[in-house]
Amino acid sequence: MKRKRSFHNKMMVFGYEHRSFDKAMGQVQKSAEELNNLLNKMSKKDKKKEK
Repeated sequence: MKRKRSFHNKMMVFGYEHRSFDKAMGQVQKSAEELNNLLNKMSKKDKKKEK
């Protein structure tokens, strides 16, 4: 029985670590999208000023 518990515990830890990683990557992606939108808005304003 110990062997099954050990495997189960390792699988639980693996799932937990990857769930945390997915959350962190989602936050990074969201921040990158916000930064991209901000830079696009700034470049549009600069183009209007040049005209």
